[in-house]
Amino acid sequence: MTHPARPAHPFAGLHARGRSRGRRVAGAASDLQNQRGRGRPALVGSIPTRPRSCAGRRLCVVRSRPRHLDSARLYYPARRPLRADRLSRQEARIRITALTPQPGRAGRIAVEVDGVVRLTTAPEVVAAAGLRVGDEVGESALATLEEGDLAWRVRQAALDLLAHRPRSVAELRRRLLRKGFPDRAVDACLADLHERGWLDDDAFAATFVRERIRRRPRGRRGLLAELRSRGVGAERAARVVEETLAEEDVSELELARAAARAWSRRAGRVEPAADPAAKREAWLRQRRRLYAYLARRGFSADVIGAVVAEVTRRRQD
Repeated sequence: MTHPARPAHPFAGLHARGRSRGRRVAGAASDLQNQRGRGRPALVGSIPTRPRSCAGRRLCVVRSRPRHLDSARLYYPARRPLRADRLSRQEARIRITALTPQPGRAGRIAVEVDGVVRLTTAPEVVAAAGLRVGDEVGESALATLEEGDLAWRVRQAALDLLAHRPRSVAELRRRLLRKGFPDRAVDACLADLHERGWLDDDAFAATFVRERIRRRPRGRRGLLAELRSRGVGAERAARVVEETLAEEDVSELELARAAARAWSRRAGRVEPAADPAAKREAWLRQRRRLYAYLARRGFSADVIGAVVAEVTRRRQD
């Protein structure tokens, strides 16, 4: 009884080509099929191979180096080139061809990519990124450079505003948004300044109250209204006003008297009138003007009444 011939196995024709390039690999196919488990290397004697899931691929036999190890290994040829869809997902590399200072724009550098100006940025941002002419970068690196330049410009604008005079967090945020900067960049800048101690509502409110006490006296109500208009919270403003008045050891009545003295110097002396009715009318007019002046500066009614009586009596004398 004759048996049908078995089909040739894919590894049946595997052999070494000459003694100098390798040796015959005996039983590679059968041993490879007997290895269990996928995803881990299968061993053919002392010959490392890939898992049997890849057994159908073409294997090559080469002599390993150094020579004294006298062993052969199976390896796979080089990978095929990436398909077009995979290649499109990879980031293209572009070259920085020039970093040129901008004429008429101090402190700005034009970044040229492949001969085309892609963006302008500050020298500090370029130095921090470590960019040099001839560097190969990706689009993500240019996007990061733009973000860094935006953060630098927001920070410079904030420092310029703070150099002019102290500001609260809310006031500085309003001014930066008015300049056209995006919310996320402004919020990040304010958080950084607050962390460094350059932006503090308590310190701003205390400085503001001290300046008003010494140069432009205001009542409690006026101080609270001005702090609220500059973005300081109501509770914080009330606390800082009381603490600062106590530290300066001054009362609202003393502030009202100082404000009234300043008003009297500007108002001048009223000429006495011969007619009693005209004299009384001038006296009442002065009281009304002084009362309105102190009321606009936030003094309470009781304090205003006491100060107006003192000033008008002195001016009559």
